[in-house]
Amino acid sequence: MEKLNVKTKPKTNKGITLIALVITIIVLLILAAVSIATLTGDNGILTKAQTAQKLTKQETAKEKIQVEVLGSLDNSGNIDLNELNENLKNVEGITKGYPIEELPAELTVDGYTVKIEKSGKVTVEGEGGTDPTDTPEPPKEPTFEHIDTAETNPAGSMPIGATVVESDANNGIVIRDENGNEWVWIEVPKSEMPKNIKFVNETGYSEDDQANCDSITAALKTYAAPYTQGDASQSYNWTDEWYDKFGTTYDGKNEYSKVTYITSNSYFTEAKEYYGTIYKNNTEPEEATSYEKGTTYYAKITEKLNDTSGCGLTYNEYKETYQKMIKSVYKNGGFWIGRYEAGIEGTTGTDEASLKLGRISSSARIDISTSPKAISQKDAIPYNFVTCSEAQKLANEMTPDSSKTSSLLFGIQWDLVCKYLEVKSNLNELDINTDSQKWGNYYNVEIPIESSNAKSAYVYYNNSDKNYYFSNEWRKMTEATKQAITDRTVENCILLSTGASETTKKLNIYDLAGNEWEWTLEHATADTNYPCSTGGGSFSNDSCDYPASGRNTYGRAAANYNKSFRPALY
Repeated sequence: MEKLNVKTKPKTNKGITLIALVITIIVLLILAAVSIATLTGDNGILTKAQTAQKLTKQETAKEKIQVEVLGSLDNSGNIDLNELNENLKNVEGITKGYPIEELPAELTVDGYTVKIEKSGKVTVEGEGGTDPTDTPEPPKEPTFEHIDTAETNPAGSMPIGATVVESDANNGIVIRDENGNEWVWIEVPKSEMPKNIKFVNETGYSEDDQANCDSITAALKTYAAPYTQGDASQSYNWTDEWYDKFGTTYDGKNEYSKVTYITSNSYFTEAKEYYGTIYKNNTEPEEATSYEKGTTYYAKITEKLNDTSGCGLTYNEYKETYQKMIKSVYKNGGFWIGRYEAGIEGTTGTDEASLKLGRISSSARIDISTSPKAISQKDAIPYNFVTCSEAQKLANEMTPDSSKTSSLLFGIQWDLVCKYLEVKSNLNELDINTDSQKWGNYYNVEIPIESSNAKSAYVYYNNSDKNYYFSNEWRKMTEATKQAITDRTVENCILLSTGASETTKKLNIYDLAGNEWEWTLEHATADTNYPCSTGGGSFSNDSCDYPASGRNTYGRAAANYNKSFRPALY
């Protein structure tokens, strides 16, 4: 029998079809998109979490300030600005805007802008706006009114992070740096300087640039001619040159240099101990073993050029700093100076701790490494009883930007400030160079005290030893004391905190013509005993005399007299 040919059912593989796979992938993508949208996007979970975090940070910054504002309200419900500044002193996270000078005001707190209105209302920028970690917009270049940018360029010389306090050059341009210090722009017209000078090193030091810098200096002296010699009655000459603690200079060439400070046996002994060897003269350099009246002494100082106990700078630092200053003035048509006499950090308040930081004696000498920093801020107790070298070191530490230099004013800068006041203010040469009573703090001048945070120290004259002395403390000024100074019914001289009176302000510069002497980096070449020079007066305490704004000496006696300083920034 023939077998049937039976066909078997073929085996098949079970699985997903291509269409089903595509559909599955689409569904998964849709689900993923929905999940991502739920987590992110304007209404997403993550976005909402981030927004909530921003709001929390902003509200925290706002509440920090709001609490202190509420705590500073007086019985009438108005803000007591002094009390508010005192309350804000210890608030963490404030980086800009403190201390507050007037309301409304803005503070930067934890990276947010917090606004305080006169009414006491406190708001934070956007009330939930921008996180400070977001990429900020590039800062806009500040604009200033009433300046000729072809002649002067304060915007090009501003330190990083500075804000404009006063933009009108007719009032005196003021900026505030990130440390809260305030600086005033001193215009130096470019048209008064040589044209088309090219430097080998535009910002640093180069020996090849020295001739060009000398040319610029000569032109600046011509421009500021009425003030470059100081007060004629003082009979002193001042030069911008390095000197050591004895007033010894160095020309960079000769092996020996005159030690100008030796005028007695005690000075001879001190100089000999300092240098090791003193020679009688330069032509016959035999060693001197004792002081002889009328003998000129020289020292071999090539190994002493690192001495900073004279002007606060080494020989090379002085040259480099001066050249950098000249180049900056040439490029920008000006420089910045401290709006106020240098004050002691931590003394803008009127509490006991602030008052105790004020120096009333030369016995408490300064240790630069531990002393409070110097500040250029309103209502500070000014630094005093400092030597020139100490003042220079304090001034140098005020640099707010690593690309900038702060130092004491060089002599030519002091002269240019005087010229700037003559050109831009209502002062004339007589007011500046001869008698500055009408805009200085002097014992016989009536001046109103406007600052509610003003502080004072009394200076009195001792007839027995013919010397001036401080009272034993700084005090917050009472209304009665303010009125007495306004009327000048007080007998004692008064030393004031910074910015105490608007009368002492010219073009936003306070107390240039009074209150304290101010150190410069000049060498007083005509005074053998006192090699440093100071500005703003011609007596042991400006508040006890009525000198011009010219310069004088008395550098060696710094520990016995009342001296402060005013930094320059360039």
